[in-house]
Amino acid sequence: MKIVLAILIVLAAIVACGCTAAGTPAQNTTGQAPAAAIPNLTGTWTSTITGYEEGMGFTDYPSDSLVMVVTEQKGRVFAGQIQMNFNTTKSSIPFTGVIGRDGTSISLTEKDNGYAFGEMISENEMEITYLIDTTPYSVSIDTFKRA
Repeated sequence: MKIVLAILIVLAAIVACGCTAAGTPAQNTTGQAPAAAIPNLTGTWTSTITGYEEGMGFTDYPSDSLVMVVTEQKGRVFAGQIQMNFNTTKSSIPFTGVIGRDGTSISLTEKDNGYAFGEMISENEMEITYLIDTTPYSVSIDTFKRA
């Protein structure tokens, strides 16, 4: 009887300590949150645009179009072309960007043209805020959806 009681006490101690949990994850001892999954951004993204432009005021750019083509990505860094059709003028501007450690924040820079910041809304949608500080100055919210 003493042996059975001793075994029950040992088993209760093991269960109470959590020693029976299989595959418990390792503790994060760095004090920082672990990096989130990196989304794959390669592909073609089309945008709706709303914003404000000096001399024009508030606008949704009804006759303009914006397409972002992400042609390459290595880890959190990606690159491609922004294809614009503004005021019947077509242009293609190279850009590069980075995905934040959180897996959702995005920062972009266009060659000779400006900066943008945003976040992933879902796997196939992102919202980018674009800022230009030259004349005419402007700001826009570009909501991109992957085609």
